[in-house]
Amino acid sequence: MKNLLKIESKEDIVSRVNVLRVKLNEAYEKQGNTKEVIKISQELDRYIYIAQQLKLMEKIKKENKS
Repeated sequence: MKNLLKIESKEDIVSRVNVLRVKLNEAYEKQGNTKEVIKISQELDRYIYIAQQLKLMEKIKKENKS
């Protein structure tokens, strides 16, 4: 996962997801379904997965406090 940036906060993840979505859309429109588009899509998937995991961890912590 060499392409992953250092993640400081949820805002970093949201920002990176948004940047990757724009980049992916632009690349797909220009290039179609190329290796580069697939690479961007996979990186986007990783960030979405990270965001989902963080959200799940927050939910579990909140439930444990109750």
